Amino acid sequence: MPDVPYQMPFPGVFVVHYKTADDLDPDRQGALVQQVRTLGAASPVVIIFVLDPSVWKIDPKIPSFWLGVTGDKGIKLRGMAIVSASMAVRVAASGFGVTNTLRDVSVAVKAFTEAKDAIAWGCARVVA
Repeated sequence: MPDVPYQMPFPGVFVVHYKTADDLDPDRQGALVQQVRTLGAASPVVIIFVLDPSVWKIDPKIPSFWLGVTGDKGIKLRGMAIVSASMAVRVAASGFGVTNTLRDVSVAVKAFTEAKDAIAWGCARVVA
């Protein structure tokens, strides 16, 4: 399967729309992670994950994959936002944030129900 597409509506703000649970598969994140690593080496970046309402839970391999990215000290990753109507997904996002904190990784993680709110938050994180 091809990598998931992403947009960058503002410099350093990556927005990824996941329409199905398969879209979250780590094997489909290559182009996104490569670009985050490239841009994030020189300037602050954030990633906004927008999940379709049909994606109501997260496979445990997904947070494990992203912990590898957040733990890379060479990336100026300032935040990750997860947009979902699912309480289970938002709770998983909170747990992901706590895990990063316990690993002494200073990446802000926040859950949202609206993409516009997440994008505004992300924009503020890149300029802060």
